[in-house]
Parts: sequence; structure tokens; C-alpha cells
Amino acid sequence: MSAEAVAQLCSAYWYPLYAYVRRKSSASNNASPGTYPSPVDTLRDFIASGSLPSSYLAQIALTPSQQANAFAGVAALLNAVEPRPVTSLELRIRADSFTGPCTVLETTGLSPTPVALFHPGGEPYRLLEAFQLLPGTRVQVLGYSDIESPFCAGPGLEVISLQLGFVPAPVPTDLNGNLLPDEWEALFGVSDPFADSDGDGYSNLQEMFDGTDPRDGLSKSGSPPADLSPPTITVDSLGGGLLKLSWDWPEPFASKVKFHVMGTSDLGTPFADLGLSPSKTGGHFELTLPNPGGSGATFFHLIITL
Repeated sequence: MSAEAVAQLCSAYWYPLYAYVRRKSSASNNASPGTYPSPVDTLRDFIASGSLPSSYLAQIALTPSQQANAFAGVAALLNAVEPRPVTSLELRIRADSFTGPCTVLETTGLSPTPVALFHPGGEPYRLLEAFQLLPGTRVQVLGYSDIESPFCAGPGLEVISLQLGFVPAPVPTDLNGNLLPDEWEALFGVSDPFADSDGDGYSNLQEMFDGTDPRDGLSKSGSPPADLSPPTITVDSLGGGLLKLSWDWPEPFASKVKFHVMGTSDLGTPFADLGLSPSKTGGHFELTLPNPGGSGATFFHLIITL
């Protein structure tokens, strides 16, 4: 169908139908609420199917043939529109992806390339405030690739859909020493490792180890709840100037933490790491220490780190 023929069909049939639906809804819905569906929905459905709701159809001035021509005209007009180029990319979240004026991710190849994401209309693409993604997270993005991004790094992509693909394990940086990685704390908003934030019987620390959501009581790994509170330490004298420390830690998690023995001869001075590593059998730990005997007291401190 030529462009001239399309224009004639739209002028003769589609535009009158469009105007009629708008006028009828505006004039009648206050008097007969709900009788005439929304003009936007009505016209969208007509474009898709070529049919009108019975309330409009009963009073419309166009004949069935004219309605068919209106449907054909708008269909031909839409088919004449040049389609926008669409691409699908696997992208990686960067540490600065959502902190600046642009939303910039990067490709996952050997030479990462920045890609700026946008909403329709040109605004930088943002996730929900409560939905934070760790750097290194991978997402699959479907979008239009014909958008310009003169003020943002890399080519632009207008997002059609975004799907979560891969979430990396939290980096075990624990600056406050509470056994919860700092990024994990920020992601879920919990800070007490021994508390049970969602009341499901699992401590926050175990939820971190299991990879479950500490705020969702239905998010469980299937493993039984474990007591991950600081262990009780038994001290035995071995004779010959030696002491034995022993303690237990749930075996499934025994390899996920490290135990360090700190010592000092004066509580007024800082404890120092003695550089001693305990032996481990399953979840049972033992460590032999020198017994100061009559040479003065020595104080020991056992700490747990990731």
C-alpha cells in the first residue's frame, strides 16, 4: 500500500473513529459511569483486533466496511514505521553504576566497555531504592540501541527489560569485626550476626553462610539451624609448661571462619596476635599454649574472623 493510500484511509476512517470514541467517552461517562471503556484502552484494542466494545459499536456512525478500512489504514501506518534496533547484552554492575548522574554498567568480555542505561524519555535508568546490587552482579538487558548518550560514558541503551543473571559472593571485608561482610550488611540492612532478623530459627550469621535472605522467613537453605554463637573454651594443663585450649564450632561452618589467639602480659597494653593456628578435627579445635607458670601472668584472647 502506497503512502498516499495509507494517508487517505487514515484521514477518511481512522481519524473519524478516533474522534468519535474520544467525544463519546467524554460526553457520556459522567451520565453513564462504566458504560464506555477508556478511550485509550478502546483504541488500543481496536488497533490490535479491529473490533470495538458493544457500547460504542451500537452508536458509531461508521459502517462495518468503514471500520475495516480504519483498521487496515492504521495497521498499514504502523507497518510503515521503521522498527528501532533492539539488542540484548549481558552487563556487569560497577561500583559506581548508580552513584553518579549516569547509570553506567559494563560488558563482561575481556575488554569491558561502558554502557549507559536509560528509561524511555532519556532519564538515567535506576533500580528501586531498596533493590541494591553488589558490584560484579551480572544482568541481562534488552533494549533499544539507537539512543544517544552524549553526557554519559559509552553507547546508550534504552531499557525494555532487565533480568538478574548472577550475584557474586560478598567480599569478606569486615571492618567492624562482627563476622558479617560489610557489603552483605549494607545489602540486607542487618548488623547483629547472632540475631534472627526474620524469626525463622536461623541466625543472621548462618543465613550469610547459607546464602539466604535474613529478612525473609521463607528463605531457607534446608540445612538445620546451627549454634554459631561464640564457643565455650576449655582450658587444660598439660604439664611441662603447656596449656591446651579446646572448643567446638558447628562442623558445616568450621572452614568458613578463622580463629586467632591474642596474648598480653599486661591488660593495660594491647593484645598481640601470637601467630598460632589451632588444629581442627571436624568441628573440634585444639591449641597448645605456653603456660607462664611462675614467670608472671599471661592473658589470652580468642577472636573469630572471616
